[in-house]
Amino acid sequence: EETAANVSTNLEYPTCPLCKNDQRQFPFRLCDPYGVARCMACGLYYLYPRLMESAMQQVYRQSSYYEGGTCGYADTSYIAQESALRATFKRLLWNLRKRGLTGGDLLEIGCGYGYLLDEGRLMFQRRVGTEFSSEGAAIARATGAEVFVGGIEQVPPGMEFDCVIATQVIEHVYEPLSFVQRLANRTKPGGHPHRCATDTNW
Repeated sequence: EETAANVSTNLEYPTCPLCKNDQRQFPFRLCDPYGVARCMACGLYYLYPRLMESAMQQVYRQSSYYEGGTCGYADTSYIAQESALRATFKRLLWNLRKRGLTGGDLLEIGCGYGYLLDEGRLMFQRRVGTEFSSEGAAIARATGAEVFVGGIEQVPPGMEFDCVIATQVIEHVYEPLSFVQRLANRTKPGGHPHRCATDTNW
């Protein structure tokens, strides 16, 4: 658990993650020392200051992250949300299928416990995921998918996919433009990268 001193030494004060402009306004204040900044150049809202990426990744790796609470994934545990998450992922996948965007090889970035990968069992020939939590990755592997611990950089070089999905991930990404480029680089010619987010906490 982070102490106040640890948090203070792990903070960074970023420029806009999208356009790198350093002019900002603060329309919202959160709990000290955090605020929500609005870039005066492109209008993006982002967290300022924020934990350094290495410190944030340590939080994601803790087994308590998916248990819910003030420092977790949500107010309730990931398991408690399973039925709602599966229903959401099933609808997403069926929408993709109606548009002819399923089939072949699927990559999911930030797969959690593998609920989306499991729902996609009949829609894709191969299912691959990434997950920072080693416990989460182990649970996701039980769906029969191949799951790597870490981010997209852990997927072996040369592996490309017909469909790449990152749902509820983009708000956790520190460098959104390079992240989207890496998704595109892992997509086969004619494939489809998808980014889905419920909020943005850059």
